[in-house]
Amino acid sequence: MRLLSLKKLSEELVAVIRRFPIALAFAVLGTLVAMWLIEGKEYFGSIYVPNIVTTSVLGFLLFVSIELYLERNRKWALPIRLAAGFFLLIYFLLLPVSYGGEEFGQILRSLLYGLAFLLALTFSPFTGEGEINGFWQHNKNLFVRFFSTALYMAVLFFGLGLAVVSINELFGVEMPHDIYFKLWVLIVGILATSFFLAGIPTNLASLDKDRSYPRGIEVFSQYILLPLFTLYFFILYSYTAKILITGEWPQGVISTLILVFSLLGLFTHFLLYPLQNDKKHAWVTRVSKVIHLTIIPMILVLFWAVWLRVSDYGITESRYYVIALGLWLMGISIYFSVSKAKNIKVITGSLFLVILLSSFGPWGALRISEVSQFARLSSILTEQGLLVDGKIVADKKIIPGNTAGQVHNIMRYLEQYHGLSKVQPWFEDRKLDELCRKKAYCLSKELISQDTFNSGGNRYEKYFQSAMKKGAAIEVAGYSYVVPTFQYWGYHKDEEYNVEGSLLIYEAEPWGRIEVDLSSFINGLEEDNGALPMEQMIIETERTKLILYSISVKNLHGEDQKVTQLTAALLIR
Repeated sequence: MRLLSLKKLSEELVAVIRRFPIALAFAVLGTLVAMWLIEGKEYFGSIYVPNIVTTSVLGFLLFVSIELYLERNRKWALPIRLAAGFFLLIYFLLLPVSYGGEEFGQILRSLLYGLAFLLALTFSPFTGEGEINGFWQHNKNLFVRFFSTALYMAVLFFGLGLAVVSINELFGVEMPHDIYFKLWVLIVGILATSFFLAGIPTNLASLDKDRSYPRGIEVFSQYILLPLFTLYFFILYSYTAKILITGEWPQGVISTLILVFSLLGLFTHFLLYPLQNDKKHAWVTRVSKVIHLTIIPMILVLFWAVWLRVSDYGITESRYYVIALGLWLMGISIYFSVSKAKNIKVITGSLFLVILLSSFGPWGALRISEVSQFARLSSILTEQGLLVDGKIVADKKIIPGNTAGQVHNIMRYLEQYHGLSKVQPWFEDRKLDELCRKKAYCLSKELISQDTFNSGGNRYEKYFQSAMKKGAAIEVAGYSYVVPTFQYWGYHKDEEYNVEGSLLIYEAEPWGRIEVDLSSFINGLEEDNGALPMEQMIIETERTKLILYSISVKNLHGEDQKVTQLTAALLIR
């Protein structure tokens, strides 16, 4: 029996390899390179290793979708595969050689393409007319296979992990510290992908004749999803009534709850869809229509809540996708409410297009968000007289604290997610890279007088750290005791140490109360200081030597100066 089982297993593995050769090649490549990355090797020659992993994941998803499509549509097989390979090659070559704030766009696009290719799995074998039941059965198989794969692989990982621990504990065999991470990558990258693909039926055309409906899905839909949808219905409609009665503006969290409510309803409708043709379940048709009719008013509330945020703070990527999902859900709900066809293929197919179209072009999330925030920044600076004829004025000005905070936040957003190339022309010949490493902070300082932050409103915290090199020696002659590295946080008072104003207080037996005045040190700090020489971060008194590793000060040089964070060691005579 064991030989037969092994033979069957090997036959299934060979069948999967023959059916999805390119996809599995990407899975193996991504797994091997991921293990290389785990060992801390980020570059393979001049190639940035994470880019290989990213491209491999996209390649796996894309070629599984393509092979499923080609099994039903053999025409143009070679050109389609070549086009997909060319796309992945170009995408790989365009990926950055390292990741930082300005590469956010590439990271987001990779996630969007991955999600789009994943959705393509759901409809690629059923792009023609009809075969709606086959489409549902195909997605049911994917759904069930995904969760069974996740369960089996989790058990396998737990079992193998426990075996590694047993070998280590019982036989004293030292295992590499990263063995568990590598084991997880191996299981997910090769075993899970192969097992998942083996569960996709080979005769996809026959699925349309399959009228089976798992009892588990029926129970899950009727007794878990529907009650949850009903609960959200009462919560959201009660809150909407409260808004209309009291005149209160909707809270930001309402957007997330409405999206959960709508997606939950759509998923419930999808799972119950085959029962609509069963006379014993005539209620399903009515419930499905009610689901979509209740979603539409909530999407209008969603647009209202998002409009309040956009009108105040402009569009960002997250708000863009809330709006995009809202429009998509509105369209889907209207379609299923009025259409006679009620083709459920529209659900995943339309979402695939929304995600794909939002990833590029002037209508995409990245472009619209950047333009919106740049226009908002330009408007604020122009209103405050800081930007005239497209150029930054030479004289810094005092502006309202809240406005200064908005300027800084937009600058920081642009720097982290899009880069500051659009801002550069405002400064004419002055290069932003020459101002300082944290350009958003420095640009805010170039535009706005420091008196803005010292006079109230928004207060910035300034962070300073010691430039002490790792392993550097500290003179301890004349001191008998050392209090190892300790941390102070403004919101947490320790029993032994605290900071009151600019006075560090340490109380412990047998020394009693020790006070170290930080005011002279803090007053000597400059705005541009970041990493200070070690000797400048040491404060000596008659009894102690305080060695500062880092310190954060709110409202530096202002009346309400406050230490918000401190990391240090203390030597005591």
